[in-house]
Amino acid sequence: MSSRSLSWPTPHPILPLSVSLTERFAGAVRDHSRLRDGRCESASWVGGAVFYFFVSYARGNEDDLVRKFCADLSIEVRVLAGLPRDAEVGFIDAEMSPGTRWSRRLVDALSTCRSFIALMSPRYFLSQHCGQEWQIFAERSLRYEQATGTDPSLLKPLFWVPVPRGKMHPAALRIQFADQEDDTCLRQMMRLKRHEDAYKEFLFNLASQIVNAADQHDIPNGVTYSDLESVPSVFHHTQAVINGVPANELIDATTVHFVVAAPTRNEAMAIRAESTTYGDRRRDWAPYHPSWPDPLSDYAISIAASRNFLTRVADLEELGERAAIASQQNHIVVLLVDAWITRLLGPLGLLTAYGGRPGAPRNPTTVVLGPASDGDEETRDQWPALSETWTATAGGLAPANDLSRWGISTYHDFARDLPAALEVAMNRVFASGNVRRQPLNTFHIERPTLDPP
Repeated sequence: MSSRSLSWPTPHPILPLSVSLTERFAGAVRDHSRLRDGRCESASWVGGAVFYFFVSYARGNEDDLVRKFCADLSIEVRVLAGLPRDAEVGFIDAEMSPGTRWSRRLVDALSTCRSFIALMSPRYFLSQHCGQEWQIFAERSLRYEQATGTDPSLLKPLFWVPVPRGKMHPAALRIQFADQEDDTCLRQMMRLKRHEDAYKEFLFNLASQIVNAADQHDIPNGVTYSDLESVPSVFHHTQAVINGVPANELIDATTVHFVVAAPTRNEAMAIRAESTTYGDRRRDWAPYHPSWPDPLSDYAISIAASRNFLTRVADLEELGERAAIASQQNHIVVLLVDAWITRLLGPLGLLTAYGGRPGAPRNPTTVVLGPASDGDEETRDQWPALSETWTATAGGLAPANDLSRWGISTYHDFARDLPAALEVAMNRVFASGNVRRQPLNTFHIERPTLDPP
């Protein structure tokens, strides 16, 4: 890598936040916890000492390597900023496990940090949380630029692994970042000894930019969010407005309601031995953890969005409401089913009642997808009994074989099965539904296109 300085102008393609821009985070002392022994701190800011940088990345099998990068960069920043060796200068979310909500510590760090480092990979642009993190920081940066007329260049995307342009979101394509060849992406620079000197030089240049920009640009803190799940992901949210109506309010056969029928963590602990793939809500279920650590609903949304579908996600308790909307507006319902739900009488009753909703003229076109991860030995052992109960009680929810996929063993298989089922479902809607067609030549929707992993 050359020794020339790096430059990342601030991006403009961010989405308007729906929350009120009123309450700012105060400078009070926050609870904190440290990763010691030279590792990067994963703590909240304390006593007004704000983090110099926030590392955003898609969690996976190389979390330790990402933490090492954060620790290495922290050392350089501390030296250049003249801070003591134990000063907390960088934040990385090393504790958030699949199926958990955003912690207050993470929100504080994201809303007060002075720069944002995005470790780009194909998975990064599929992650709902990464898109939300990008959105929050980019909104802060844009407010500063609008108020001062100065581009602070504080959002810094880096190639963690090579990413083809076809798999990069337009929000990243619009930012000019340092040239990185395939063998000098950040991951390879850290792994290959021949890049050791280049990696050290890269860290120094990056740390210099971070410290200098933090001293020159006092960007505003983020807002306080009553519901972080409502923050739009810049990688998934459809921003187009058509004839004064948001594109996600249009009625058409390309809208999908993902409804998650899985136990919560507390429910799972009562019916099975393994509960690490579950969270506080049903939609937090991550059946392919650790191979794919994100919730299945986020993964499904990303895959559907890459096929130009508009999406909604809901827990099982909302199935009746979503079904009524889908029936009226010719939407598609996709049930993401954990077979263990058959051991819970209440949730199972919601599913069995779905086929005979009182007052409903018909059920919407429904797809059923049932993961059974190769890495989940307990589920595999119990699969015959779980499947038998499902077939006997709720197997008719998607009677057509082409609308049902049961026992999906890997996240790669899920990425193939979901688009295939959606295509069949969309054809069913056009054949049997009352699709409302818009007048020709009145609008054109531009949606981002992402390839599945």
